[in-house]
Amino acid sequence: MMGFLLAAGIAYMTGEVYKRLVPSKRKREFEEGVKIHHGEVGAVMTAAGLIMRSPTLAGFGIGLMLHDRNDYKKWFAER
Repeated sequence: MMGFLLAAGIAYMTGEVYKRLVPSKRKREFEEGVKIHHGEVGAVMTAAGLIMRSPTLAGFGIGLMLHDRNDYKKWFAER
């Protein structure tokens, strides 16, 4: 359980550091080129972590979903 919480915390904090330290122009250029939301990847990672009983994988998946929580309506949407 502790590994799960640690992994989720690290993933979440990495996202927060990215939001605060990367210049907005650079973020926009990068994010426009990305074709998949990291919340989508987080959902898949969390499911895989639960199936495989891997708290680390599930924790990182939850961290990715938390970081992308504002765009959850765009996850798995047709582009």
